[in-house]
Amino acid sequence: MKKLSTVALAIAALVFAACEKEKSFTIDWDLGLATENGLEVDSVVLAIDGATAVSTSELKNGHAILKGDIDEPALGTVTVYFTYNGQPNSTGFDVVVEPGKITTDEELNFARGTALNDAALGLFEQIDSLMQANKDCTQLICDYVEAHKNDVSVILVLTHPAMTSLLDYSELSALFDKTADAIRQNSKMQALKEKLDLIASTAPGNMFVDFEAEYDGKVQHLSDYVGKGKYVLVDFWASWCGPCRNEIPNIIEVYNKYNGNNFTVIGVATWDKPEDTLRAIGELGIPYPQIMNAQYAGSTAYGIEGIPEIILFGPDGTILKRGLRGDDIEKAVKACLGL
Repeated sequence: MKKLSTVALAIAALVFAACEKEKSFTIDWDLGLATENGLEVDSVVLAIDGATAVSTSELKNGHAILKGDIDEPALGTVTVYFTYNGQPNSTGFDVVVEPGKITTDEELNFARGTALNDAALGLFEQIDSLMQANKDCTQLICDYVEAHKNDVSVILVLTHPAMTSLLDYSELSALFDKTADAIRQNSKMQALKEKLDLIASTAPGNMFVDFEAEYDGKVQHLSDYVGKGKYVLVDFWASWCGPCRNEIPNIIEVYNKYNGNNFTVIGVATWDKPEDTLRAIGELGIPYPQIMNAQYAGSTAYGIEGIPEIILFGPDGTILKRGLRGDDIEKAVKACLGL
């Protein structure tokens, strides 16, 4: 009996050790190419749900290795703090922290190597394939959310910056609502909810949201132009933005054709240096007025994450159209003016 008990205890110890091992994770971030090009790593930090969990200041053969234990899969952010050309900076990526060895893909956009990380990466690889074939990927995303609504990989998917361009706000909001309550309470999901609520409040049919910008001692407001009895086309743009510059000839054409008592155009210089804005105005021959040096004021007010964002407002300030491009700009203006 005594010998049997010893064997039983040994087996139990092995089982316990195996269970403990299943909690272990390793994150392997290959920084070799970056360090070869002169990047000096100061530290690498893993934060889980906003709390620092593991950090390292050492590299092994160009790899940052982070190790720890995790009871349940959780969303984490791996950040490298580095010095390059004498300037401190940082970069990182989100990851599902779960048992196993986790590595990054070549562009450091996604982690891979464990079940949930591979699932999220696989989804975006499929999205990329569909987009290259000019096919809609909405159903693919919906199916993923339905299958993963109870696990944290859905946070990686729904909070990815690409989602706001792949889905409209109502589709994204509906998918948010499908996820489990515990998932929705995540800080990144709460930030997404705030963004969705802002977009909903500035969707067509709502009244305009005012903002102000200061340049050269003068303060300008959107309300200086919008809500004054005219239809107003507002272009949020920047001098460095190629798509913005491509749309400006269309906007100039509309301005030259229809500017008058019932219609006008203004630009909002977004995320741009005033001197660069002024240079671009001259280069492009922009004739309509500008709200200079708006920086993040307008984009924050309207939940704008990408420019150009071209919005048509009604005479009373009601938002009529958003996201206008190309020929649709003139079509929307003509329809409003009854032409």
